[in-house]
Amino acid sequence: MREHSKKITIKGKNILVFDGLFTEKDIKHYFALFSLADYTFLHSSRKDTVAYREWAASFSVEDFREHSLHQVLSAVAQAHSNLKGTDCYDVFCSASTFGDVSFIHSDSPSEDTVSVLYYCNSSWDSEWGGETIFYDDSDDAECAISIKPGRVVVFDGSLKHRAGVPNRTCPEVRITLSVRFDKK
Repeated sequence: MREHSKKITIKGKNILVFDGLFTEKDIKHYFALFSLADYTFLHSSRKDTVAYREWAASFSVEDFREHSLHQVLSAVAQAHSNLKGTDCYDVFCSASTFGDVSFIHSDSPSEDTVSVLYYCNSSWDSEWGGETIFYDDSDDAECAISIKPGRVVVFDGSLKHRAGVPNRTCPEVRITLSVRFDKK
């Protein structure tokens, strides 16, 4: 399994960044697939932010387990965390554009989960913003992970983070696939 490109530690928990796991052809294929997903404006990051809905598309976990992307993402998560199995329990894409809002959240209150992000966009300019920002317990930003086509980020699901919203110059929708695994 390929080694991570970058490693950041917050509260003793690693955030691992992987580049170069996919061919350009695969990246374009996945972007085409996820950009055509059935997005709804029903998702919210936390219970107290339901007034500010976010675009998301949910996927069947059973169907996703059969997909080639699941094989790669679960192998990366298993090789670089305390993950015992490779079965995910939640899979969805989030989509955001300039003017949207995102909130600080954790994917799980428990340290028994591993979250994997896959940046779906087949092209991205760093001037467009949209970085994923990770926070400490006092909601102070600790690091930002830039979007790069095909980039994968693996981290403890209890770490606080939020999706950055693209800035006004961005002509694209920021699409991120989120896959969550149980360590048990």
